[in-house]
Amino acid sequence: MYHAYDFIDGFSALFGDGNVVFPKRSLPLGAVTVDVLNLEDALLQKLHSTALTLHNEVGAFLSDDYDAAQESFANSALQNFFSLLTQFPLYRELELKRTPSFELLRSFPDARERMRTKGTEEYMQTRTWLFHLLALVPTIRAFRQRAEKLLDEHFSDVTERTPSGYAKRLSKYFKHVGFEYLFASDALEQEDLTGEAFERMRKDYRTELEREYFPSHIPIAVTYRTLPHPKEDGAFLLAEEVFFRDVGIFLSLDLMRTFVAGHLPRRCAHCGRWFLLESGYDIRYCENPAPGEPDKTCRQVGAHRKEARLNSTDKIREEYRRVSNRLKGQKFRGTLSVDDWNEYMRQVQDLRDDAMEGRLTVEELAERYDAISARRMKTK
Repeated sequence: MYHAYDFIDGFSALFGDGNVVFPKRSLPLGAVTVDVLNLEDALLQKLHSTALTLHNEVGAFLSDDYDAAQESFANSALQNFFSLLTQFPLYRELELKRTPSFELLRSFPDARERMRTKGTEEYMQTRTWLFHLLALVPTIRAFRQRAEKLLDEHFSDVTERTPSGYAKRLSKYFKHVGFEYLFASDALEQEDLTGEAFERMRKDYRTELEREYFPSHIPIAVTYRTLPHPKEDGAFLLAEEVFFRDVGIFLSLDLMRTFVAGHLPRRCAHCGRWFLLESGYDIRYCENPAPGEPDKTCRQVGAHRKEARLNSTDKIREEYRRVSNRLKGQKFRGTLSVDDWNEYMRQVQDLRDDAMEGRLTVEELAERYDAISARRMKTK
């Protein structure tokens, strides 16, 4: 596991046996993705504001108006940024090789000047670092937008919760993405544009599509490593070490390998937060504290409501059988004509459907059924 201390992005991760292996612990594929999907936007905005402050302080540190105090300001901003960053998903699992600090430059008297001078390696490294600094939060937000669209529109109703079932859904998804790109190309051909205007619009189309959809290819470099198995004593694991130039590529790969492992990020049907479905069971609720009921989990609340719903359904069916049997007896005895029986049964079935969909309570249903069985409700 490697994380470059001087870059916002630029780290490797180990993948093996359905897990991502970090320095201190391993997590199942998809766990980091779920944590990122559950990030509150206010926290992301705070991280971006801290990154912007650091960007400005570094700019002042490298400016012509630099004074000795500016190093302290830049160093404080750097410490604040990394202190916040290492609390976020993924980054809290990575180990920095050393604590970032501008005080390191004191050992290299001409380092600051080389960082300011175009054409030097230090200048290019600094520009790359600043670019990744400001791109970090937009990259995470773009991933969240694509992932939520994919999961909500293509996986929310999946019934075959297996690697094969997820692969089928992804096949349809990538065909859909391909059609969208073809549609964009056809639309672009209709525009009466040439030269720079045409290239600019083509770039805009591609940017918009990349914001909405995942590509079917992810550019990565893989190295194979053997290491002790994180869960089985004495066992070894052949793992893939993958280097990532930015966090967006890691998250995209983590999500796709989540499907390969048979896992699925799913929205909780009670609180709306994401959780990782690792089994093939149709689990709809997470294990987090339920909103408004902190002493219970969403799964406990959901199970209680499901039981109540099933009990209500059983009572509705019982009422339906009771009144239909009574009307059937009246028809057999000749006290109810066939035509009237058909009309009453239509009303009985409509009322049953209303109760099933929550428009009538069981008590209201029973009252209506009593009126029908006593033939106090007229047929139309």
